[in-house]
Amino acid sequence: MSFSWLRKEVVESGLCRICGACVAACKPGVIEVERGPELVGECIECGLCSDVCPAINNLKSLGVDEFDRKKGFVVRSQKMDVIERSQDGGAVTSILISLLNSGLVDSAVVVGQTSDWKPIPLVVTEPGEVLDSAGTKFGSAPILSKVSEASEHGDVAVVGTPCQIEAARLLDERGIGNIKYFIGVFCMKNFQHELLFDLITDKAECKACDIKKIGINKGKFNYKAGEQESALKLSEIDHCIRPVCRECTDFESRYADISVGSVGSPKGWSTVIIRSEKGEELFKASKKHLDIDELGSQEPVDRLCRIKQKTV
Repeated sequence: MSFSWLRKEVVESGLCRICGACVAACKPGVIEVERGPELVGECIECGLCSDVCPAINNLKSLGVDEFDRKKGFVVRSQKMDVIERSQDGGAVTSILISLLNSGLVDSAVVVGQTSDWKPIPLVVTEPGEVLDSAGTKFGSAPILSKVSEASEHGDVAVVGTPCQIEAARLLDERGIGNIKYFIGVFCMKNFQHELLFDLITDKAECKACDIKKIGINKGKFNYKAGEQESALKLSEIDHCIRPVCRECTDFESRYADISVGSVGSPKGWSTVIIRSEKGEELFKASKKHLDIDELGSQEPVDRLCRIKQKTV
């Protein structure tokens, strides 16, 4: 099966999730992803790009089941520099730093961003690099395109949205890369970066690089340009949502070893849901760097799961 088939069935039909799994799987290394996968060399028709595409492959058909929730916690980093540079308590940042420092992984694949807020895939191998990449990104990046590069260092942790974690599991099932831990983040929907920032910069009458802060809180999209803080209704940015996201039903990243987000936790804290034995292992390695309390109720997470399923 050739890349031309994948391009027709997935990319041109609007099903591509821009996860980058096809790049990691490509034997001759002739697929690149910017706005979507493109062939930059001769395809040998090995079919691996199609085998790992989450748009046309079902993990359950391969015997891979979703993970149920085992335990839930609310957590916050104990380090102020992590809290100041991270989102909602810095749980993911602290976990990655702990995994690298303990030697449980040798690298991690994460999302960074440019000076104009464009999300980009990154391989990090040092705690300082993890800190530099901290925080929520509004837009998609083909993070799995970096799995092969990250695997050259040894064992890998992948941090991604539910669809990216699903694709990472497909890579693992096909024996591609050295992914050891799958860390999922809660995701209701993601955005098309250019559309979103065209809207923000038009409203703020500034360049993207002049935006100091963005985030979603209490049903509003908040942003800060210079010293001016403003907010948009979520309905005002609805047209910026990636079309493929409207078909997704997984809010909590059910194929991850742990799931992380802000829903269900007090402001400045993160909700962490343990889903597997590996999730327990990596959380244990991070405990000494976290303030931890039991998650009182999982109903807020349940509610967002129900809402996402209803919107499809």
